[in-house]
Formats: sequence, C-alpha cells, structure tokens
Amino acid sequence: GMATTTAASNRGRRAGTKVRCKPWTATEEAQLRALVDAGTKAQQQKKAMWVEIAAQLGSRTVASVEQHFYYMERQERAKSGTPV
Repeated sequence: GMATTTAASNRGRRAGTKVRCKPWTATEEAQLRALVDAGTKAQQQKKAMWVEIAAQLGSRTVASVEQHFYYMERQERAKSGTPV
C-alpha cells in the first residue's frame, strides 16, 4: 500500500502548490457575502451552499470559501466589539 499513499500525497502537494492563495478582493468578498445571504434565506444546507458558492466564484475552493466567510465574520465581530 506504500505506492498509493505516496501518489496521493504527491498529488495533494502538487495541487496545493499550484493553487497559490490569492488574497481576496473586495469584489469577491461582496459576492461571497451576497451568495451566503441568498443561500441562508433559501435555507440551503450549509454543505451544499459552500459547494454552490465555490462554483459561482469559480476561483476558490469550497474550503477556502467557507473559511474566508468565517474569517470575515470574526473580523467584523472584532471590529464591532461584540463578545462572541
């Protein structure tokens, strides 16, 4: 089973280096926020929503879309000073 694990980790690493994490633009963040709002209003399942949003944005992975949204929420909470 050694060969398969090596292949898998190599593939993961290669994909990781290829997708350089570009900083999010204000436009992307606005799109992300709008899509999350729409998905939330439509009571979309969270997992399905992130997949959908990533597809809409095109340039982001599902994980980075989700992480970035939570990151934005944390920033806003910090700014407004409301306790978590």
